Amino acid sequence: MSQPCPHCGFQFNCICLLVPKLTSKHEILLLMHPNELTRDTNTGQLLQHCQLNVEQAIWDRKQPPAELLTRLADPSLYPVILFPSEESVTLEHVALQSQQQTKNPLFIILDATWQEAR
Repeated sequence: MSQPCPHCGFQFNCICLLVPKLTSKHEILLLMHPNELTRDTNTGQLLQHCQLNVEQAIWDRKQPPAELLTRLADPSLYPVILFPSEESVTLEHVALQSQQQTKNPLFIILDATWQEAR
């Protein structure tokens, strides 16, 4: 059995040469379901390989991670969860609201299966 790539973590098809190097002025928090840590297909980890400034927190419904609660309570941040719903807003709306409130957007990306993310 082949070993996963030590960089991208993919078992059979290393994608290291395909991962772009990106920059962003926005803060990103990757909120991971605990099951993602052991998945071969953990695509959320790819954000970190893109060299973005990504924080990572493991979600626990009964005991939310302290770093997440601290970030959500930061008065300089405008937290935004990236998840499709009836209440979803556009990026332009987020930019306008965060600018009017003089806060920096904190984009929270859920790293889980659809079923786990709900």
